[in-house]
Amino acid sequence: MLQVYLAGPISGLTQSEAIGWRGRARSILQQYGYAVIDPMRGHDSRRAEEALRADGHNWPYGPKAVFKRDKHDVERCDILLVNLTGASRVSIFTMMEMAWAEQWNKFVLTVMEDGNLHEHLAVREASSLVVPTLADAIKYLTEVHNQ
Repeated sequence: MLQVYLAGPISGLTQSEAIGWRGRARSILQQYGYAVIDPMRGHDSRRAEEALRADGHNWPYGPKAVFKRDKHDVERCDILLVNLTGASRVSIFTMMEMAWAEQWNKFVLTVMEDGNLHEHLAVREASSLVVPTLADAIKYLTEVHNQ
């Protein structure tokens, strides 16, 4: 069973914003036999509308645990699904996840619309494939990559 890690901006978003696309992707991908690794697992839903901080201090178990867990998740996944659509600021952690994935020769499927603020040669080169919408990424994973 291939494992897909759901990477993308989290800092500055509310938990419900960060969880939204991940829940939809997880639901579809699991139907096609993928195991999904979600960095939002374990977040306290009682604070669903509190913006998540980049320093990790309002994340469960603190910043070091989040960093190490997510790094381990990237190392053990087969595919990094990176959703950068609609980003309002550069996601530093996501860029690190992409670098780790490239270092470990993972398949990196990046979702990035034209004009996205993450448009950069490093993002393009670390990506195995770049598509403009999450629907395109899901279609690729369910119709092409999963064969």
